[in-house]
Amino acid sequence: MMRNFTKSIAMNTRILALVFLLPIVACSQDESEKSGVADVINKDVNVAAFKAFVAEGKGLILDVRTADEVNEGYIKGAKNIDFFSDEFETEIKKLSTDQPIYVYCRSGGRSGNAAGNMKDWGFKEVYNLDGGINAWKKEGLELVKP
Repeated sequence: MMRNFTKSIAMNTRILALVFLLPIVACSQDESEKSGVADVINKDVNVAAFKAFVAEGKGLILDVRTADEVNEGYIKGAKNIDFFSDEFETEIKKLSTDQPIYVYCRSGGRSGNAAGNMKDWGFKEVYNLDGGINAWKKEGLELVKP
């Protein structure tokens, strides 16, 4: 009987130790990942944040829509590289991987895929416009016609 009681206490002690140590270990790992040599930013941002980034004038605005879509209007200063083009990867890899890239498409899908590819290709800072140019238009923001 005493033996079972001792085993029970030992087991409970181990469980409590895990409960308290697990969050500490998880936080430590997260901090070490953040302090890596090359921090990579690749995230979706809303229209307000995207507009603020564009207003700063730092980095490249990248439109990954087709030529027909671009003819309907684009964000001022944007460079167009069609996601569906055979030359997409080649053209993207000509860009500086060290500058911030603000990427958008019609609704956010293609640009999200492009942002993921760009991360894999070594780009350090990529922001995808959540909702794409449709969200930009919904906010009544300016578009340039070719």
